[in-house]
Amino acid sequence: MIKYAFTILLPFILLTHAAAGEITLRDARLANVDTIMHLMAGDVSPETLRLYYAENIVMQDPITKVNGIESLSGYFTRQQKMLKSFSHEIQEIIYEGNRVAVTYSVVSDFAFTPFFSTGEIRFDAATVFGFEDNQILVSFQQDYYDQTVVYEHIPGLDIILKVVRYFTQRMLTQ
Repeated sequence: MIKYAFTILLPFILLTHAAAGEITLRDARLANVDTIMHLMAGDVSPETLRLYYAENIVMQDPITKVNGIESLSGYFTRQQKMLKSFSHEIQEIIYEGNRVAVTYSVVSDFAFTPFFSTGEIRFDAATVFGFEDNQILVSFQQDYYDQTVVYEHIPGLDIILKVVRYFTQRMLTQ
């Protein structure tokens, strides 16, 4: 309960300390991103997301674009329901201007799919978080990962991908 209360208060503490000059905007943003990276396994309600994201957040992944905090909450909620398990290990965090980039390794398993998943999925990913000037709330998030890694674990699509890769490889190596 104490950890949850601290997580809820963290943005207010950071903003207050950053405004007072006690910590840098950079440190406040990095702490916000770190909290977001660990939030995905927990509460993704609009109320909680508003502590870390701007109301007009734009989030883009390889196949989906989400606009606004309510839509982001729905996206994360649906994602949580689709996964039996999800974990990640952060590899590197890079801060530059109004952006923070995070690279990480993901391990997940589908709870259900239109077909049956063929097991645990492991892949590398990167996320870029964008901020408006002098703000600690994330206004833009872009996730990068190879979507075919996910498709390879869905029966039917895995065969199609093998065929496409086979012919692509033959075309490129002849």
